[in-house]
Amino acid sequence: MILSIAWKNIWRNKLRSLVVIFAVIIGILSGSIGVSIMEGMMKSRAKAQLNNEISHIQIHNSNFKFNNEAKYYIDNYDSIKTFISKLDGYKSSTDRLVISGLINSTGGNTAAFIYGIYPDIEKQVTEIYLFVKDSSGGYFNQDKKNQILISETTAKKLRLDRYVITDKTIELLSINNFPVDETPKLKTLLNIEYRTHKDFFNELRNTLDSKIVKEYEFLLLKYAVTFKHRANLVVTFQDINGKITGDRFRITGIYKTGNRMFDEMSVFVNKKDLSRLSGYKETYSHEIAVMLSDKDIAKPFAEKIKNKFPNLKVETWGEIEPMLIMFSEYMVIYNYLIILIILAALAFGIINTMLMAIMERTKELGMLAAVGMNKNRIFKMIMLETIFLTITGAIVGLVSNYFIIDWLSRKGIDLTKQMGEALEAMGFDSLIYPEMGVEYYFGITLLVIFVAILSSIYPAIKAIKLNPADAVRTDA
Repeated sequence: MILSIAWKNIWRNKLRSLVVIFAVIIGILSGSIGVSIMEGMMKSRAKAQLNNEISHIQIHNSNFKFNNEAKYYIDNYDSIKTFISKLDGYKSSTDRLVISGLINSTGGNTAAFIYGIYPDIEKQVTEIYLFVKDSSGGYFNQDKKNQILISETTAKKLRLDRYVITDKTIELLSINNFPVDETPKLKTLLNIEYRTHKDFFNELRNTLDSKIVKEYEFLLLKYAVTFKHRANLVVTFQDINGKITGDRFRITGIYKTGNRMFDEMSVFVNKKDLSRLSGYKETYSHEIAVMLSDKDIAKPFAEKIKNKFPNLKVETWGEIEPMLIMFSEYMVIYNYLIILIILAALAFGIINTMLMAIMERTKELGMLAAVGMNKNRIFKMIMLETIFLTITGAIVGLVSNYFIIDWLSRKGIDLTKQMGEALEAMGFDSLIYPEMGVEYYFGITLLVIFVAILSSIYPAIKAIKLNPADAVRTDA
């Protein structure tokens, strides 16, 4: 009986009720979409780090991690692989030589960690090969010696970058809403190669509107950049005896991940070539990377390796990058805090609406009390009206949110134009795929119910404090 009356009462003033419901819907949507974007960013970052940089488990000589000194190596990878490959959850592994060195070109030089890898085996552990730009070459060719894979960031430091406006560049800019009236001007620069970033932008400013150049600066750089094909680099480093050695390497390809810091410090060569030049045997390893069927089993898996090989430094992904765990744990708290703040703001609007409804129904509430409806029933009725109002908006908001996030998770949100450079500098991809787990839907529902109950208490108390004799005499 009370449920039916409460539900009917909220529709007596349809406009006011719909305004409150719409406010709740907008609040739920804005909070949930914000949460899904943050979740998408963090999960994408974590996945990229695990698949491209740190793997699930890394194994080193106990002394290697202090200063990355190459003289501290592992000489029994085969026995380690034999052991770990028999453990439940094992997926793949690879061993690498890791030597710090200097990369030189005719245009510049930079320091980097030189990773000696087995290209085909590395594909089973990391996804670097997927990030090699088609226009800049390819992954390793097993038949050739002294090949090197460098990042786009490293190539720019070595001044191997070139800038060319092509038909493909114009097509990609058009997709990103480049002004149609500026396109003919841009076509006058078609297929002209500029050797430096400065020369390229000076010509763009002379040709296009300066505001357009500033607005599309990051996209123009991204889509126009190309690199000197198969350039030679001189790579120098210390050999096993501490003497400076090196050789000339030819660039086989240029990669670009979403983490500029990783790209800046990492180059890859064939382990056979690095072993031959450095004097380290091919059976020696500075780093062993292990991928598992599930990252959550990394800790017990690592414990088994530690027990078998106590002299080695065995680290899980959480120990290598504790920030990943911190982000995972604190992001949940942060997300719920955002939603709670939004709902708290909405609560004031709901309370105000219910107080207005009580003011308008003063005479009615007085008559109900006069004919025998006790205060408990009046209290429950007002509480139920408030809860129904809030829950209705929340249900519509969450259902709408599910379909919106589902659509965005497939389409993605491209922030390249707005803040692509800043995101990449922090290690995040500028193309974000929002996602929100089922646990958030339950969590938000509980928060909505909690806020609805809190919001209903004050209006309900005001209602039961009305004096029936005075209330029935009012004109309201």
